[in-house]
Amino acid sequence: MSKTYWKAKSILTENERIFYKMLTSILSLDDHIILCKVRMEDVIHVDFNLKNKDFAEYQRARGKMKNRHFDFVICDINTQEVQRVIELDGWTHQKEEEKKADAFKDEACREAEIKLVRIDYNDMNFREKVIEKILKG
Repeated sequence: MSKTYWKAKSILTENERIFYKMLTSILSLDDHIILCKVRMEDVIHVDFNLKNKDFAEYQRARGKMKNRHFDFVICDINTQEVQRVIELDGWTHQKEEEKKADAFKDEACREAEIKLVRIDYNDMNFREKVIEKILKG
């Protein structure tokens, strides 16, 4: 009998696992929660008032976030308030489609007043540079 569904070996790619370990060594886990692969809609909400004013626009705005996630979300351990979002950018982010998706995430985070930190895979070897980016937000 053939199967349709299979358990993934890991929720994170190899580079994401390496970065996660780095994050846990940089941030105090007494003060922070590090969440991985969080749906964009769980971090950013579309203005609910828009639903009553212009339902089609509301649906369009929500649709732009569908099937998108943030690589890492750093939250306050006590309140679970989002402190910053971290995106790891590898070679695929040079593709035109990915550039558009990145620009959308950048704009959505800016409008929602969420700090978004982009880390290039090539910078992961420069720990001090990564630390500076994350702490500056």
